[in-house]
Amino acid sequence: MGALASRTLVSDLSGTQARVRVWLGRVAQLVAGQSVVQGLALVTGLLLVRSMTKQQYAEYTLAASGLAMLNVATDLGLSSAVLGIGGQWRGDSTALTGLIHAALRYRRRLLYGIAPALFIALPWIFARHGWPLSTAIVIALLVFIASWLQAGAVIYGTVLKLEFAIAPLQLIDALGGAIRLASVLLLGVGRITALNAVSINLLGSVWQFAGNRARASAYLDRGVRSGQREQQAIWDFTRPLVAANLFYAAQGQLTIWLTGIFAPVTAIAEVGALGRLGQVTLLMNTSVALLVQPYLARLPIKGPYRVRLLQITILEGVAAVTLILSGLCWPQLWLRILGWRYQALEREVMMAIVLAGVVFLGDCFYLSLIARSRTGYQWLRIPAALSGIILGAILSPPATTMSAIVFQFFVVIPYVILQAYLLGRYLLQP
Repeated sequence: MGALASRTLVSDLSGTQARVRVWLGRVAQLVAGQSVVQGLALVTGLLLVRSMTKQQYAEYTLAASGLAMLNVATDLGLSSAVLGIGGQWRGDSTALTGLIHAALRYRRRLLYGIAPALFIALPWIFARHGWPLSTAIVIALLVFIASWLQAGAVIYGTVLKLEFAIAPLQLIDALGGAIRLASVLLLGVGRITALNAVSINLLGSVWQFAGNRARASAYLDRGVRSGQREQQAIWDFTRPLVAANLFYAAQGQLTIWLTGIFAPVTAIAEVGALGRLGQVTLLMNTSVALLVQPYLARLPIKGPYRVRLLQITILEGVAAVTLILSGLCWPQLWLRILGWRYQALEREVMMAIVLAGVVFLGDCFYLSLIARSRTGYQWLRIPAALSGIILGAILSPPATTMSAIVFQFFVVIPYVILQAYLLGRYLLQP
C-alpha cells in the first residue's frame, strides 16, 4: 500500500510539473510574441506622433477615434460570446463554425447600420476647423473599410485563442505591424499626412484579416452555416451587453470628439498623443485577453476559478501600481517618448499614466466576468457612466488638454467600481 501511495504521489507531482512547464512555455511565448507585436505598434505610433504636424495628427486622431468607435459599436460583446460559448463547444467544429458565421453576420449588419454616423460627424468636425471636406470623406471611407476587415480579423482570431494557437496569431499581428512600420519609414519623416496614416493602417488590417481567416479555417468546417442554435446562443449572451456596449462605444471616444468640437487643434493633437502612451496598457490588456481569459473560460467548476482569479488579480494589481508609479515618479521618461513637440505636458502625462493604470484594472475585472459568461447587470454601465459624464462636463469640460484628461477620470472611475463590485458579488455567491 505504501509503495502504491508513493507511486501515486510521484505521478501527481509529475503531472503538476508537466502542467507548470506547459503554462510557463505559453507565458514565455506570449511575452516574447506580444513584445514584438506591441513594440512594432509602439514604434510606428510614436513615429507618427513625432513626424506629423499637430494639425495632421489632430486629423488622424479623429479618424483613429472613429475607427475605435465603430469597432466597439459593432462588437457589442460578440467576440466575447464566441470565446465564452466556443469554450463550452470546443471539439465540435460544426457548432463552432456556425457560431463564427453568426458572429460575423451580426457584426457586419451592425457596421452597415452605424457607419452613416461616421460619414456625418467626421466631415462636420473637419469643417469646423477649416480642414478640407474631401479629405474627411475619403478618410471616413477608409475607416469604414478598415473596420469591416478588423471585425472579421477579431472574430477569426478568437478561434485561434480558443485553440491556444498563440504563435500563429502573434505572427500575423507582427507581420501586420511590420507592414505599417515599413510604410511609415518609406514615406519618411515630415511627409506623412492624416490620409497617409489611415491608409497605412488599412494595409495592416487587410493582412490581419486574411491571415486570421486562413489560420482559423483549419479548425472550422467548410460549407457550414449558422443555424438557429448558434444565433440564439449569441443573442442570449450579448443581449445584456448591447445597450451598455453601444453606450460604451460612444463614451469611450467621447473625450476626443468633445475636444474636437470645443478645443483648439493643439489640444486635439495633445490628447491623441497622450492616448498613444496607452499602448502600454494595451500590451497588458492583450496579455489578459490572449492567455488569462481563455484559461478562465475553460475551467469546469467554480472552486478553482476563485483561487486562480485571486492569484491573477494580485499580479494584475502589481502591474497596474508599477505603471502608475512610473508616471508619477518619472514623467520625463514618457515625455521623451512623445518627442519635442510635447515636452511641456509634464503634469498631463502624469495624469494620463495614472488613468491608464486605473483603466487596466477595470478591464481585468470585466474580462474575468466575461470569461465565465457573467454578463448580467452590465447595463448598469450606462447610468454609471452617464453620472460620470454629467459630473465631468460640469466640473471639467474638455476644452484644454488637462481638462480633457480629468474629464476621462469622471467617466472611468464608475466603470471600474462597477466591475469590481460585480466580480466580487459573483465570487461570494455560494
